[in-house]
Amino acid sequence: MPISAIDGCDERHWKDVLEVHSDAIKRAKMQPSLVSDSQDTGVIHKRIVQNLYNNKMALCDISGKNPNVMLELGMRLAFDKPVVIVKDDQTPYSFDTSPVYHLTYPRDLRFQSILEFQRILAEKIIEAARNHNSFLSSFGTFKVATIDEEKAEPFEILSEQISELRSSVSEIASYTREQAIRTHNLPRNRDLSRLIGSNTAMAKLIAKGDRKSLERFENFLRSANGTISVQSRPISENEIQFSMRRKAHNGTLQRYIFDAALAQGVEITLYEEIYE
Repeated sequence: MPISAIDGCDERHWKDVLEVHSDAIKRAKMQPSLVSDSQDTGVIHKRIVQNLYNNKMALCDISGKNPNVMLELGMRLAFDKPVVIVKDDQTPYSFDTSPVYHLTYPRDLRFQSILEFQRILAEKIIEAARNHNSFLSSFGTFKVATIDEEKAEPFEILSEQISELRSSVSEIASYTREQAIRTHNLPRNRDLSRLIGSNTAMAKLIAKGDRKSLERFENFLRSANGTISVQSRPISENEIQFSMRRKAHNGTLQRYIFDAALAQGVEITLYEEIYE
């Protein structure tokens, strides 16, 4: 189901809808949880697929036609496992899933209508769990998609999870750095990676922030293991101008600038690159 703002409905709305669905699921004597929830650690996409495959029952709210939700519904149908589809009365039907029964509830969550919806939803969940009508069989004979399982030693599982964690951290760091470039309006037409390839690289920038943040920022830059020469001078109460030269050919200049700005909450208001 959607969990963030979409189709004119904010996050609070979807939290209320989640409570509505959860109460109906409990009424059907089952335990509700979002498809992304899991007691196991690991990459969230992997948890989602595992839950879509392993859970006995699935409830899919396609309100707003959230792309992630529609993809997850498609996977559940491909696994040929029981699913109940619901939507609010403001969301139109989709051609591909229209053959599957959809239970509708009012988007404004009117109390009496929601009570009736929860009663019917609980009944549909129980019915679908007991008597699964195959979606794929309506179109012919297919080999149902499966997820292969194999026994692994605890060390192998831990090693895989560490690898997945490293990959996730790397993706987050890459995304965060890209956001920093946009936030600080750094020049995009001159590739900053050239700092790594040049014989001598210099950078001039103006950093803005409170006194303590600027002090931490400066100390961070000066801690580059002697590979970066840093000169600074105050130009206003909350701004410092920096001139930096990399002493060694190891590409640390770019990394330290970004890491320091992100870590200390400092805004870079001017950035100039000089190559020699």
